[in-house]
Parts: sequence; structure tokens; C-alpha cells
Amino acid sequence: MEEPTKKKKLWFDLTDKSIKKKKPWYEQWWPVTLMVIIGLVIAGNVIGGGDKEKAATAIRDSTIASSSLETKVMEIPPSINAKTLYREYEADAVKADLKYKDKVYIIFGFIGSIKKDITKTTNILIGENGDICLMIVHDTDFANLKAGDSITVKGKIIGFVTKVAIADCELIEQR
Repeated sequence: MEEPTKKKKLWFDLTDKSIKKKKPWYEQWWPVTLMVIIGLVIAGNVIGGGDKEKAATAIRDSTIASSSLETKVMEIPPSINAKTLYREYEADAVKADLKYKDKVYIIFGFIGSIKKDITKTTNILIGENGDICLMIVHDTDFANLKAGDSITVKGKIIGFVTKVAIADCELIEQR
């Protein structure tokens, strides 16, 4: 008699009825739920999507609000008396240029004289005889100034020739 042949058992058995077959993807719960959510989002945009201008306005307004907050936090430039600035340039122009040139400062002093050049740019000369600083002004805020007034301006120091030149001046205070 022959011995019955034994089949080798694999780690899986294709004839085993206890193994469940996988459902196709369209019969599973998660793809159906995902499609329903996507459909609702699309329907919501189609039905309620007419307020694009309001959304754009809200974004623009929030940007303006945040930029105005940033401008309030800006650094206040250092201040210096016009006579002190002139003395430092007179003592050592190279050293003073390294310290002040192309930097914005708040400068205060007394107006010696006010002149307009051929380009209608207002030149305010600081000092008793106008010998300390030359402030180059393109703004109408300086129209009501007169000799002897005490002023405080914010401006960019250009350098020194016979006077300290200051450009892009903004009037801060007049007395």
C-alpha cells in the first residue's frame, strides 16, 4: 500500500474559508465619506461663493491694519543739536562723516535765514548768521517759518562743505 502524500502547508491557504475577501474601494466607507465631503465643499463654494469681493476687502484691510501697526513700532532716530553737529564736523570731518553721513537724525536749532534757490527748493540756514546747517526742504510745511524760530526736523545728513547739509527734512516741531 502506498502512503498518502502529504501536502505542504503554506503560511496561507487559498482554500481557507476563514479569510475575508477585501471589498472593492467603492464599497468601503472611507472613500465614500471623502467623496461626500468634497462634494459638500464644492456645492458650498458654488452656492455661497458670491462674496469674493468681501473676502478680498477683509484681507486688504487686515494687511493695512498690520502695516499701520508696523509703522507705529518704527525706530525713533537719534537727535542732536545743530551746533553740536557743526562742531563735530568742524573738528574732524572724516570722523563725523563716519558717524553721521547718510543717516537720519532729529536735528534742532534756531533759524538764521530762509532762502529759495532757482529750483524753488527752500533752504533753511540754521545758526545766528545761517552758518551752522543748511536744511534742504521740498515741503510746504516749512512755508510759515521765519528767522529766529526754534525748529526740530528729521532729516538725512548729507555731509559737510562749508555747512552741514541735511536733506529730506520733515518738520517735527516749530516754536
